Amino acid sequence: MNKLKRVLLLLVITNLAYGLNAATLTDKNGQVMRGTPMILGKPYAKSSGTVTTNIESWRKVKNLGFNTVRVAWVDPFVAWDPNWTPKPGANWSVDEVIPYLDIAVANATKTGTNIIINYHHVGEFQRTRGFGMMAEFWRKVASRYKDNDLVYYELNNEQAWNDADYKSSAFMEPMRQVYQQVRRDAPQRHIIMFSFHSMALNMKSIVDQYSWIDWSNTSVGFHFYGAPNGNMNQEIAHLNDLLNNYPTICTEWDYLGEGHNYVKRYYGYDVNAQALEELQQSSIDWRGWGESDLGNTRDKWVPDAKQKGYWWGGNNGGGDNGGGDNGGGDNGGGNGDNTVVVRARGTSGGQSITLRINNQPVQTWSLSSSYQNYSVNTSSSGDMLIEYTNDQNGGDVQIDYLSINGQVRQAEDQTYNTGAWANGQCGGGTKTEWLHCNGGLGFGSTN
Repeated sequence: MNKLKRVLLLLVITNLAYGLNAATLTDKNGQVMRGTPMILGKPYAKSSGTVTTNIESWRKVKNLGFNTVRVAWVDPFVAWDPNWTPKPGANWSVDEVIPYLDIAVANATKTGTNIIINYHHVGEFQRTRGFGMMAEFWRKVASRYKDNDLVYYELNNEQAWNDADYKSSAFMEPMRQVYQQVRRDAPQRHIIMFSFHSMALNMKSIVDQYSWIDWSNTSVGFHFYGAPNGNMNQEIAHLNDLLNNYPTICTEWDYLGEGHNYVKRYYGYDVNAQALEELQQSSIDWRGWGESDLGNTRDKWVPDAKQKGYWWGGNNGGGDNGGGDNGGGDNGGGNGDNTVVVRARGTSGGQSITLRINNQPVQTWSLSSSYQNYSVNTSSSGDMLIEYTNDQNGGDVQIDYLSINGQVRQAEDQTYNTGAWANGQCGGGTKTEWLHCNGGLGFGSTN
């Protein structure tokens, strides 16, 4: 019996003996989660959007056989890193990234892909003794996708690099506050905690200190890395101790030969995914922030899995599921090359808006009183207009933004608005998100 199989047998025996709920995180269908990251951040955005806003990126992941994407919002690191230029303005704020995150969730839902939303810094607490934008991010994001069962919340990434910091009140108390806020705002969403940077940490000993975590809907994230000069046997022992006691998911592993001395040949395999498969762990691979080609995922992980006999085959389903967006709003369906997403609300609910393209009605929606995403696929092209059509009883419409094929256009930046009350009349000339009267807000051409 090889070393890894002895570890698996020990895990099974221990869990049976003590009744522990120590297993890997699986998705709503009970499937192991296998996936790859997409980087979300201002330095990686082109004029037309980001890789996360392009639905073809999501289809590519599904077509390779994966069921999960980890969307890592890296602007918290960019904001801190003194090497990023120019500054200020090199990073998005929380409010600025949310429209892109909305589209990522809509793309995940349409393709039936699990999406792990990750607040991503590298050693934020280690470097700053604080948590940057983390509390603000989760305060504004947690309730936004609370009803979408494809969404998972990974609260942070590699925040500290030693056991003592993780066990300190300066770390634990802010984390407790954020965790409990997310738990209140999104009680059904699964939370991933810690995302430890290295198995050199005594992870189980750290997690033991967090008695306030509800493990029925929370997992420990860990990275399949070690210390550059660390003892591999000790690192594997730390991992086994964690797997034996807590629900887990590997939120990062990387490929050998990429020049990273913390990536090791654990258990002797050429691709560490094989070890994670035998450990029955859900896992996400890693690559450079600017690399969106899926090169190693496509050229190393998939062929290695097929050649070595750990390929999961058809377990992940595939194709679009025709879903909506973030758990609310309407998906207009339809066919065509253009995907339009409108984020809007009515002040009292029931307000009606129509998307017109080239002055022809394409889709009509009845609005909720809270912001929702409303989407439609269409072959129509030309100038786009959102028209408010049933102004009555003082109800108004607020448009947050319109996106066309992932390109976000903020309502308050548009110059054509015939429905806003200004200078004593409807359409009196002002840039605003509001439609107070029957009229339209123009968003330019589909091209």
